[in-house]
This record gives sequence, C-alpha cells and structure tokens, in this order.
Amino acid sequence: MLLLGFIQMDFNKRMETKVILFAVICILSVVIPTEGTICKHAETCAQCFTLHKDCTWCADEVFQSGRTKYTRCDIEDNLIKKKCNSIINPDNDLQFIKNENLRDEIGNKTGIHIQPQVINLKLRPRKPHRIELAYREAKDSAVDLYVLMDLSASMKRSKETLSKLGQTLAKEMKKITKKFLLGFGSYVEKEIPPFVFTDSNITMCSDCAMTYDYRHVMKLSPNGTKFSQMVAAAEISGSNDIPEAGFDALMQTLVCEQIGWRSKSRKLVLFIAGSSFHTAGSGKLLGVVKPNDERCHLTAAGEYSESKVQDYPSVSQIRSQVNSKKVNVIFAVPKDQLMTYKHLSNFLLGSTVTTLQKDSANILDVIKSNYRAIVRRVQLRAENNENITVKFFSKCNSDELKETDVCENLDADSKVSFAVEIEVDKCPEKEADRKRTFTIHPIGLANTLTIHLELLCECNCTEATKDPDECSGKGVKKCGACICKENYVGRNCECDRENVTNQALDELCKNPDTGLICSDRGQCVCGVCMCDNIKSSKDRFFSEQYCQCDDYSCDIIDGKLCGGSKQGVCNCGVCKCKDGFEGPNCLCSTNNSTCIAENGFICNGKGICECGKCICDKESLHRGPLCEDCPTCSGMCSETKHCVQCKIFQSGNYTSEVCDKLCNDYEITAVEELSEDSTRKKCQFVDDDHCTFLYKYWYEGTKVSIEAKKGKSCPIPDYVVPLAVVIGIILLGIIALLIFKCVTTIYDRREYAQFLLSKEDARWSPRENPIYKVPKSTYMNPLYGGKKSYPE
Repeated sequence: MLLLGFIQMDFNKRMETKVILFAVICILSVVIPTEGTICKHAETCAQCFTLHKDCTWCADEVFQSGRTKYTRCDIEDNLIKKKCNSIINPDNDLQFIKNENLRDEIGNKTGIHIQPQVINLKLRPRKPHRIELAYREAKDSAVDLYVLMDLSASMKRSKETLSKLGQTLAKEMKKITKKFLLGFGSYVEKEIPPFVFTDSNITMCSDCAMTYDYRHVMKLSPNGTKFSQMVAAAEISGSNDIPEAGFDALMQTLVCEQIGWRSKSRKLVLFIAGSSFHTAGSGKLLGVVKPNDERCHLTAAGEYSESKVQDYPSVSQIRSQVNSKKVNVIFAVPKDQLMTYKHLSNFLLGSTVTTLQKDSANILDVIKSNYRAIVRRVQLRAENNENITVKFFSKCNSDELKETDVCENLDADSKVSFAVEIEVDKCPEKEADRKRTFTIHPIGLANTLTIHLELLCECNCTEATKDPDECSGKGVKKCGACICKENYVGRNCECDRENVTNQALDELCKNPDTGLICSDRGQCVCGVCMCDNIKSSKDRFFSEQYCQCDDYSCDIIDGKLCGGSKQGVCNCGVCKCKDGFEGPNCLCSTNNSTCIAENGFICNGKGICECGKCICDKESLHRGPLCEDCPTCSGMCSETKHCVQCKIFQSGNYTSEVCDKLCNDYEITAVEELSEDSTRKKCQFVDDDHCTFLYKYWYEGTKVSIEAKKGKSCPIPDYVVPLAVVIGIILLGIIALLIFKCVTTIYDRREYAQFLLSKEDARWSPRENPIYKVPKSTYMNPLYGGKKSYPE
C-alpha cells in the first residue's frame, strides 16, 4: 500500500507539471514580435500596422546594407539599429469633445451621471487604449414610475390597496427626488376564446367587466390623488387560463409615447402580476400567427388595438426594447411565481424581482427598496460595438483593480471610476467601415459616453511615385515599398508570373525531404516560401527555406524555451544544449554533486544520477532524494544488532564461531559514552537479560563502523514494586499507630496533672466538716407580740 501511495504521488506530480507547462505555453503564446517573426511578413505599410501593435515601418527610399535589403516592417528598435531615418509608427490619439463635470439636477439643468460625454478616438488595430470614465448618481434626477398591474379577479384586493397608496407613494418618492411622475395601466388577457368568454352576458365574476388585453389608464403625472382615483375606477376582469397578457402590456408601455416618458429621466416600470405570462407562440393556439412588430398600437381611449392580430412578444423582443428605452423593470409577484420571474429577470438588464404579499400591503416598501437598490448599483454597457472589444475595469470600493462592469453598494455621493479598454483586432476591408460611432451608458440611464472611432489603417506617406524605373515599371512606390500590379510580385515587382509557370515556381519551394510545397506550412511566392504563423500564436512563424522548422516547439522550462539562452537554444524543434547542461530540454546539469549521499557514494550506491537527481533502482527497496530511505527493509540497525551483542556483551543468537564469521566486516568498539555526532545513526535494542543497550554506526567509505556503549540500562525486577508497596503500607500503619499512641499518652498525662491540681485546691480545715448541717431551725409566731423567742 505504501508503494502504491508513492506511485500515486509521483503520478499526481507529473500531472501537475503538465498542467503548469500547458498554462505557461498559453501565457507565452503572444510575445513581442522580433525581427524574423511576424513583422517581416508585411509587404506594405498598411499591412505592417495590422500585424501587431509593435510593428513599425521604414519609409526610406533606400533601406539596405550593401546588397542586403532589410525588411521594412519590424519593431522600432531594430529599425533604429539598421539606421532607418523615416520611421512610421502611428499611435492612438484621444480628443475630448464634451467633458462636462458630474453634477446634480438643478432647475432646468439635467443631471450629469457620467464623464466624459463625447470623445474622438483614433485607434490602431491590436493596440488597446484605455479611457477613464467617472460615474455618480445625480441628486434630484427625474424619475418616471409607471405601474402596470394585472387586474384579473384574483388581484381585486391588491388593486384596492394600491388605490389607497397613490398620494402616499407620490409623497414618499418626492422625498427622494423632486421630479417624480406617476402613471398607471392594467392588463388581463387577449379577448379571444378559449382564453376568455366572448358572450357579453358571461363574465368571470359577479362584478367583473368584459375581458380586455391592455389598457393605458393614466399618463405619467405628479398628481398622486389622480393616480388613486384612476386605480380605484379601473375595472376588474378575468380569463379562463392562468397566464396573462403581461408581455403585450409591457411592450406597449415601453414603445408608446402616450405613456409620457421623459427623455432624460430614470424610467421605472412596476410590473404587478398575480400569475405567469404568455410569450411568442402562445397566440397560435388562438389562431394569431402574425409576429409582434414592437410598435405602438394604442387607440385614443388607451386600448391595445392589435390584440387579436399580433402574437405575444418574445422574451428577446422585450429585452431589446428594455435595453433600447433604458428602462428598469421591477417585478412584484406572489411567492409561487418568484422563480419564474427570476428566470425572466436574468434576461432583462437592470430588472429586479420581489415578493408581493397577498393583499399587496408591502407595495410601497417594494417601490422604495427596489428604487434604492437600483440607484446604489451601476452597470455599464456598450452598444453598437460590433467587432470592437470593450472591457471595463474598476476598483469599486476596493484597492484592487479588476475587470468588471458592475459596482454595487454605492453611497448617495459615491463617485466610481471605470477604466474602459477599447481594442480592434483588424482593419475592415471597406474604407467606409473604418469610422464608427458607438456608445457606453449605465443601464437604466439615458446619459451616454459617445465614442467616434477612427481606425488607423493607412500610412500618412507622400503620394505614390509614378517613375517608370521604379518597381521594375510594374508598380508604384509608396512609403518606400513597391505596390505591384496584378500578376507581378517581389520587392521590386520583378517576378512575372506570365513568364514563369506556377509549376516551375512551386518546384523552387518544394521540400526535397517531404515533397510538400513549403512543407505545407506556407505559401510559395515567386519561388520563395512565405511561412505561415504557428496556430498557437499569431506572432510566431515557421522558419528555414522550406518552412520546415518550428523554433518554438521545444520544451518550455520556467517560461523559457530550453530553459533559457544560458542553458540551450531551440533549433528546428530540438534543444541544442550549452556546456554544463544536457537532456532533451537542457534542464539537466552535468554536475552530479547533488547526488552524493552521506556515505560518499552516488545515490547511496542504490541508483543513478540523472539531471542532478537520483533515480533509484527499481529492484531496490531504497527510495528518497539520495536513495537512502528504505521504509520496508530491515535497516542497518537490525543487520548489526547480533554482531554488537556477541562482540561487546557476549549475548544474542550468534555463537562465537558464527560471530567471527559474520561480523568481521564491521569495526566494533566499546566506549563509555556515545559520541554526539548527529551524522551517526543511533540504534537501541533489548538484550536477552531484558537490559537495553545502545550503539551508533556510520560509514567510512564502504566499511561500517560501530561504537557501542559499555553498560546496559536494566529495568527494575517485577517483584520490587509490589514489595515496596506492601512495605510502604506496613510502615505507614506502624507510623499511624505510633502517632496515635503518642497523642493518647500526652492527653492522659495532661488530664492526670489537671486532676492532681484540682485535688490540691479542694483541701479544708480539720475543725470544719464541709458536709455538716446545724440540726436547729427557728420559727416566728406571727401572733406573738413579745420579743422573746423559744426553741422548737
């Protein structure tokens, strides 16, 4: 089992190593281009900039050394070393068009939530640019709240509760913002059987009106009293099925101008529902197959006119309009519908879900708490940014900058800074597509950052020369490079495909070893292989004449090919090791000093040294860094025990003849005390007489030396302890008796002395008997008047 444990540990370590190597390869897959890699593949100035953010172009008329023509597209340091005088390296450029400071809403001035507001950005492909964006919730910003309520029969008590809270709701919300408007609408179901009854004499309840789909009742207004009156006057109705036409009502609420939405307000829809909702496709059960067109269809009376013509909207249509109109939806639903609306809320940005009590008694708390939750949270979103990568970074109440578009738990005056990173991977082919405009805005707010983007896809060189001697007369020179006509290639357009067959050109590019053109890793251009990039990276290319070599496929050690330039270099997929290193990845040092065991042998003589580490023999039971550990074998202590017994103590299992024969290989000496040398291994055993003996052993070359302590440590005999206990008990008893005897004797003597003392005090005069009593009594006659008395 222990051996299996070591094997499992070794397997796990190998797996971890592979995972780490894979991660390192992924991290290093994008590197700064160097000469001979990605930049050299550009034939024009425009192509150069789209290859990598660090590629630059040399526009010198002549750019060569002797007969060697340099590659014009390279990193800037290399072009400077090659003495290029005209280096073109366009950089990103940011201009602020509108950059007003953040402010609260004061008077007719609308609040500003984000800064800046409008910018112009010239952006180079593959070179990201960061913009600092600040956000703060503006105080007293306009808020529009539209209450959209399910008025089926089961919601009658909720309607009554809401009608009583209109004035209170307006008053409470005005404590938060002075610019508050309130509106109301209701919905039930499409008036098509079998969802409803069409007979005017049949209703779902005694006081129910005829079923209707959606009805806009009250335009957004600051009048809370009017709101209460409108809600109280709204008619209750019903349907035959449980889901209602909430999506029809929500769509019309989002798209219709009759609602009264203000352009710069924070728009809220309180969606009060007693059951689930119908979505696109449900209308087919009623024979309604026309998709919802996402347009307003309200009559003058506020009724939805396309109820019997258009199907219910889909979730994606609702999502699109919520994002477009920048509306926050608050779903207030019963507890049994909570999960359904939570799933829906996950698709609608800026929406929340809360539990509605049976009689809607908590409706005021729902509105206030959800509004506070909305304004205490900001989430940024980019729109119209197709093929443009936008990333958001923020510290958001912490010290660590991390990638996130959300910041929560904001205080009333909290200011949040975001770093917006914008990047484009490549230039569009059409020049018209190189100028774009997109926006970034907080979800639920109309304030936006508008970005006018212009991609830098061309070089600002002089006009192309039309000298017939330039470019072999088969092209024009621009930015120092030839732009060849059709059917001509080469740096000077010298390759005429009309005079050379494709087969002849391909033969020049064919790898003689494999017979493949450019080893199937590149394109043959005018008889020269232009190697492809390696799939794992856009910045690495195959090399050599036929693109047969991959100089990046060697092992990566500590993030470096072949362990780094000091250990080896990767040449065509094979590590070429430098002096002092060996192995397939040049990781192994040729120095074996780390494999020397304490006994002076390499790997304790139980293995071989590879790459500075011991590999223990498989047939041996020894393991460990130096093959010194052997958990399952007896060990040197057990091997030398009997020799120490017979040589030092003349005991043990060995006879004198056997002892002389088997123990001559050990040098055993007796000492008074063992040495304190920690490198010597200590052994301890119990001899035949139950006494413990100690000794130490160590290696001197291949010979084992032993020093044994002369004396033994013998244990106390078994009978001593019980005997000592019995004697102790007897002695304690005798001592207790003696103490008792002494105490009683002393007490008796004190009592006797006290008696003698009392006796001395009790002595009387010899003339007086202490117990004598006079035998005479005298009585007085009360009737006798004389003075003389007589004895009795």
